[in-house]
Amino acid sequence: MEVSGTTINFENNAITVSKKYTTENIQQFVDAFNLFSNSLNGESDSTLGAKRSASIEHFKVTGFPTTKHEEWKYTNMLPIIRNDFHPHLTLDQREVDEAFIRASGYRGEAFRLVFLNGHFLPEQSSLEGVPEGVVVTNLASAIREKTDLVLEHIVGYGDSFEHSFATLNTAHLRDGAFLYIPKNVKLQKPVHILYLTTSTDQPVVTYPRTLLIAEGGAEGSVVEEFTGKSGEIYLTNAVAEAIVGENAHLSHIKIQHESRDAFHIGASHAKLGRNANYFNNTISFGGKIVRNDPWAVLEGEGGHAAVDGLYLVGEDQLIDNHTSIDHTVPNCTSHELYKGILRDNGHGVFNGKIFVQKDAQKTDSVQSNVNLLLSDEAEIDTKPQLEIYADDVKCTHGATIGRLDDTSIFYLRARGIGKAQAEQMLTYAFAVEVIEHISDENIREYAIELLDARLDK
Repeated sequence: MEVSGTTINFENNAITVSKKYTTENIQQFVDAFNLFSNSLNGESDSTLGAKRSASIEHFKVTGFPTTKHEEWKYTNMLPIIRNDFHPHLTLDQREVDEAFIRASGYRGEAFRLVFLNGHFLPEQSSLEGVPEGVVVTNLASAIREKTDLVLEHIVGYGDSFEHSFATLNTAHLRDGAFLYIPKNVKLQKPVHILYLTTSTDQPVVTYPRTLLIAEGGAEGSVVEEFTGKSGEIYLTNAVAEAIVGENAHLSHIKIQHESRDAFHIGASHAKLGRNANYFNNTISFGGKIVRNDPWAVLEGEGGHAAVDGLYLVGEDQLIDNHTSIDHTVPNCTSHELYKGILRDNGHGVFNGKIFVQKDAQKTDSVQSNVNLLLSDEAEIDTKPQLEIYADDVKCTHGATIGRLDDTSIFYLRARGIGKAQAEQMLTYAFAVEVIEHISDENIREYAIELLDARLDK
């Protein structure tokens, strides 16, 4: 079948895109990159400029994944790459809807960084009272003022983490959020990073980059939130990197409730030092096609990684979670709990990998994926995986798929509760377990409010 010169093949009920289509759309993104690069006013000669150039050259070679790629077999990128997305090079102040910004996102006590269409809004941000030595700022400022520190850690993920969307993010690396917590400093308030997207005269793609550094003994909590005006079509292609030093504790909560017509590709990568603790919680409510790739690599003995997630998948929606926890050294622990709620014709994907390398003796790891189907048309593809190369470990993994329990529904109805309300109560109880793992009470309550609103729809 030919669509605008593009060949689409249907094989085993899956759509694969020919090289001709992929090549045309690679050029579209390359052309957009050239416009972006030309807007940087001579930065091409810098170290970061070299990273950008190397990334776009790598993207030209690798292209976009298709459903023939094992890691993307359930997620067809065609609806994304056929859109004519463009980066928003400049921000006109007339585009700043202050009422919309004030009404958006978490409003609890926090240090706040606000971005609109990829651009930092200092007037809408709140950074009063940041402790001495702590740096909470936008990444563009950090690149200028903390150049060596940023360059030491930026693009620090391994080759196994890279895919074409992460590569595109690096190619367009310009701004985002930056947090640096020096040794033995404990932040008393969370850092809230709000990435907002609104429509312009053409479909927008943003490439937010978040870099989090917690040095030895430091403690902090980060809420990374993505949202936008409902009914609008745009692409968010986000990458976050976290460096958690020896004896440091870092909580990284991602809340995604973007327009149901938007697309979201998000990847995060954390490196854990000796006795470090890292908590990642990814909550996905919005988007038409969503891909989450949280990774954690334990590089120091005694480290612990907790990687949790909650995804609510509704009509004509796909949410794909590909997680990885890599144990590279002995005496580390990890825990993973991902829960999905699927209704209408929603499609969810979970692929969770636990790697235990040959030197990682005494590893203790638990992984669980639990899914609740609320309709006959909903679909879940789940694949928990263990790859163990050591012989003295304790590892478990599993996945379950089920429906609401009829006995529980009957119990509630017998006490005067209507069927619809009983089903919603049980669904809420199923989902809230993941949210309750968030230690900050105010953030936890905010996530529950979003959950309630999503379940009401």
